[in-house]
Amino acid sequence: WVPLFLRRAGDFRPPRRLSTPMVMIGPGTGVAPFRGFLQQRLADMQAAGSTSPATAVLYFGCRKPDEDYLYEQDWAALAGAGALQSLRVAFSRQQASKEYVQHLLKEDSRSVAKLIAAGGHVYVCGDGAAMAKDVHATLLALLRDEMGLSEGQAAE
Repeated sequence: WVPLFLRRAGDFRPPRRLSTPMVMIGPGTGVAPFRGFLQQRLADMQAAGSTSPATAVLYFGCRKPDEDYLYEQDWAALAGAGALQSLRVAFSRQQASKEYVQHLLKEDSRSVAKLIAAGGHVYVCGDGAAMAKDVHATLLALLRDEMGLSEGQAAE
C-alpha cells in the first residue's frame, strides 16, 4: 500500500504561445516538470514549423554533477533542438563555498529582468521550505533593483 496525494496543477503549465519567454527554477527533483514543459515547447515548435521561440532559461541546482545531475542528456538535446536557450546549473557541493540557484539568478539579474519585462513567465518548483523563500527574496530584489519597482509592486 502506498499513499498517494493528487493536486490539480492549475496554471502550472508552459505558456501556450511560443513567443512567451520562460524562466524555470527547479533545484533537485523540482526540475522534473520543466522537462515536460520543454518537451511540449519542442512539440509546439515542430507543429508550428518554428526554429526560434522566445527565450527559455532553466536554473537547476544539485549537489554534484556525478551524483544527481538529473536529465543532463535531455537538457543538452532540448538545447540542441532550440527549445532551451540557456541552462544554468548550480552545484552546491562541488566547491568549497555552496552555490545555489538564487546565486545564479542574482548573477543574471539584468537578463532575467528583461525576460520578465517582456512578459515572460517565471516558474519555481522544488523544496518549498528553504529554497522557495530564498528564490522569492532574490526575485523580489531583482525586480526592485533592475526594474525600479517598489517593494509592494515587486511583491505583486
